[in-house]
Amino acid sequence: MTDQAQPTTDLARLRDVMLAMEATMDRAAILSELNRAITDTLHFDRGLVMLCHPKDQTLIFATATHKLPDAHNQLVLEQIQIELENTENDPLIVPWLKGQPVFVEDPQPYLTSRFQWVIKTLGFRLFYSVPLKIGNRLTGVLIIDNSPTGRAITLEQRTLLEALAAHIAITLESARLYQLTDEQLDARVRELEILSRIDRELNYTLSVERVFNLLLDWALRFTNSHAALLALVDCDKASMEFITAYGYPPGVWENLRGKIWPFSQGITGRAARNGQAENVSDVTLDPDYVEIMPMTRSQLSVPVLREDCPVAVISLESPTPGAFSTANLEFVQRLAARASVAVANAHLYDETRRERQKLELILSNTADAVVVVDNDGNLVLVNQAAMAAFHLPPKDRYAGRPFIDVFEFTRLAPLYERAVASHQGMVEELTLPDNRTLHVRIVPEPEVGWSIVMHDITPFKETDKLKNELLATTSHDLKSPLTAIGGYVELIQMTNPLNEHGQEYLQRVRGAANHMRQLIDDLLDMARIESGITLRYSRVKLLELVNVLADQFQPQLTEKAMSLEVQVPSDLPIIPADEGRLKQILTNLISNAIKYTPPEGHVWVRAEPSGQAAKIAVQDDGLGISPEDQAHIFTRFYRVRTPETESIDGTGLGLSIVKSLVERHGGQIGLESRLGAGTTVFFTLPLTQPTESEWLNGR
Repeated sequence: MTDQAQPTTDLARLRDVMLAMEATMDRAAILSELNRAITDTLHFDRGLVMLCHPKDQTLIFATATHKLPDAHNQLVLEQIQIELENTENDPLIVPWLKGQPVFVEDPQPYLTSRFQWVIKTLGFRLFYSVPLKIGNRLTGVLIIDNSPTGRAITLEQRTLLEALAAHIAITLESARLYQLTDEQLDARVRELEILSRIDRELNYTLSVERVFNLLLDWALRFTNSHAALLALVDCDKASMEFITAYGYPPGVWENLRGKIWPFSQGITGRAARNGQAENVSDVTLDPDYVEIMPMTRSQLSVPVLREDCPVAVISLESPTPGAFSTANLEFVQRLAARASVAVANAHLYDETRRERQKLELILSNTADAVVVVDNDGNLVLVNQAAMAAFHLPPKDRYAGRPFIDVFEFTRLAPLYERAVASHQGMVEELTLPDNRTLHVRIVPEPEVGWSIVMHDITPFKETDKLKNELLATTSHDLKSPLTAIGGYVELIQMTNPLNEHGQEYLQRVRGAANHMRQLIDDLLDMARIESGITLRYSRVKLLELVNVLADQFQPQLTEKAMSLEVQVPSDLPIIPADEGRLKQILTNLISNAIKYTPPEGHVWVRAEPSGQAAKIAVQDDGLGISPEDQAHIFTRFYRVRTPETESIDGTGLGLSIVKSLVERHGGQIGLESRLGAGTTVFFTLPLTQPTESEWLNGR
């Protein structure tokens, strides 16, 4: 396109913009079209529109083509008020009031203007301003600048801008009058809608700062106030602190923000002290009034109460005497009442958020791996230790993702699925591909879902392995001298006639050697079990096995005049188990029952199906076990020490071995006992066929 054709095209576009503005009575839409015209049609870098406040002689922010990069300065710009009275020497306002545009190529002479903050903050160096007038009345000012690029502002551009300014002044005034009439007709309906909206927004707001900003925004918009501020109240210290405000000049608010005032100071302090609203029609007649905003004549201060104690005070100011009506007071009181509930909710939310942050900090720094899953199977939390253990990318976000998607190819997934299927917690050891061992505890949490806590026990497993190796080596080495001791005892008895005392001494040596040999056998057995024995599963008929054991114990039963009763149903399902190890379990339990039951006592072996398992119990009517001893009865080397048991031989390993073997089969063990009334040791064995992995690894 030729240079000669450009002005014609711009003029046509400007005409289209003016027509679009005339087609609406929406002020925001008009200002939006104006912004577009400034940059797209007139080709200026930036534009700013200031309009005269309809009720006082001040210029206020209306719109700008670009926001300031600093949010604080943007907020100040949007709240700024530039007075038009007593400006006889102002180099910008005086020409505007006369209807004269001002073209500035050097801003230095204009820094004495009341407009200086805008010039400095927006970096105006090359700008052109055109007043918006209706007759002789100034309604605003349109300012454009090319400071960012430094491009010249041409005469053609200024001419088009002046034409646009004349049109925009009339269009904005028409929109204002239309809106004013419409607002008057709908005032009551709007208030009801506003209160409904306030309720919704406060219910969705969980930030105390946001609640207070909303309060001031609504209070300013729907009362006759010129400025509004909010102070936080500290009842314990009888003081308040100003934290947010709208409508105050930058210098005034900067001096006030964060300042601590006692309750004894100002109308705001009186409202905080008494917990009651204060509507002062003429502050010059109030002895407590302290000036904040120059030219203020009326003030409305309303406390925000929480459980009858003020937590904040809203103060509104106006230069008009008696500006606040009863309707304004009631509206702000309704705002405060609604805000008190929102403040309470926000405080609770903040406390909950802080506690959650503390928990997340603790969990992220703990050495244990922690995973939390909700009731829908989605991850709530995966801490750093868990990510490291399962080699998960630390930068990914896992909250909200399905557990199975994240851990599908890890060895944790089958454990979690088994726990969920069983609807109860489980504790197991998990070996990772790098040969580390985790102690895994999966627990249902009714209000959350499932918590999975994994502790690295690799050092303990390695220590235990070394201990077992040492134990096995030492036990094996001890067997040779014990065999020699037994052989020499027999030779002494065969080759030397001994009196009665000699025979007694040899018998004690033989008994001690046998006891030590039994202890060594038990130690070796325990070491083999803990190192991971391989169970040789077969189909075991429990009744046949128990009957064989009953015959083997018959000499001991006869010696103590005791009876052994077998109560195993013949139709009990076949049990998949290692028959040799199951025989070892029952032998230990029956042997203990006989040893700890006085002569003429009774022993019972019972079994019954229980869901997917067989429940087997060995009961006696012997000495019984105290509650204190029951807590440790399955601990290695633990023996009940009472006068009645001092003479009974034992290693303290039998029940520990039994417990390990039962758990290797996938069962559980427990006991019931009362002193003097006997003991019942019961255990369960699964009736389901073990998987190939369980078959090889002993479940």
